[in-house]
Amino acid sequence: MAEMFTTLIQAANPEDVREIDFSGHLESNGGLFEVAVPSVSVILAALAADVTDFAEVELIWLLESLVSSDSHYSEELLGRPSLGEDCRALAREGVWVILRYVFGRNREEAGNILSIIELDGPRRDYYSRFSNSARKPRH
Repeated sequence: MAEMFTTLIQAANPEDVREIDFSGHLESNGGLFEVAVPSVSVILAALAADVTDFAEVELIWLLESLVSSDSHYSEELLGRPSLGEDCRALAREGVWVILRYVFGRNREEAGNILSIIELDGPRRDYYSRFSNSARKPRH
């Protein structure tokens, strides 16, 4: 899995990332596996750095998928029922990275992520309104 992240982050062109598929590794049918939790930190670290536009899109989509899911039934049976909340908590720690995208490219996906992880209702609603808008939020 580390090799897939490395390939994605270091990709020089879109063809390099076409074959990368995290399905079955991080999640399956919307159910998260244990490795999804540390992957959130890897994704946020990569997004905080300078990655290519296509890697950025893939990473944000992947992050959105992880924060919007919950534990796979097999993980629940192993006593890990809170993987989804664990992913959301880690994403909250990196909210500054996500906010960077609400104010720039990939605003819709970043707004979706914020609407999932943000605990403050009015703030969540504020950013959600702008995730589908061409207008930039005033801060």
